[in-house]
Amino acid sequence: MVKRILLPLKFTHVTDNAFAMALKMAKCCQARLHILHVLDHRLRDPEVTDDQIAEFTGAAERQFEENYRQLLGDFKDFYFNCWEGDIAMETAKFADSISADFIIIGCHVKGDKASHARLGEVAHALFQWAPCPVMLVPCQLHRGNVTLVRQGS
Repeated sequence: MVKRILLPLKFTHVTDNAFAMALKMAKCCQARLHILHVLDHRLRDPEVTDDQIAEFTGAAERQFEENYRQLLGDFKDFYFNCWEGDIAMETAKFADSISADFIIIGCHVKGDKASHARLGEVAHALFQWAPCPVMLVPCQLHRGNVTLVRQGS
């Protein structure tokens, strides 16, 4: 039985379909939806201060409220969290801390050809470190018009 679903939210088109799938699954399974945004600013710039992290956290919370909250509609069993650190590591730790049954992630879109690069570093790391199954949701830019590109074609 699925009780807790974790959606790492990147605030980009990469997570749009993953967001929709996570919400659909949470409703269908009557599960709690945990939405996690991880700030990795200090990893990119060690000079980032605690005050700046507080500002980034506030901005993330506002962005969630302005751009994603309405997409939840009347669904109330969700929590939004903002953590700081390595995105894959913190996502895996958070999933463990809530005993997540699934982590649902989106994939990158780069052109129209199949590529391992579509998974991204975070997805690769989560497939190795996650304490639960990880579901990858395609971006589906051209729904219903999918062309498979085989090696050598």
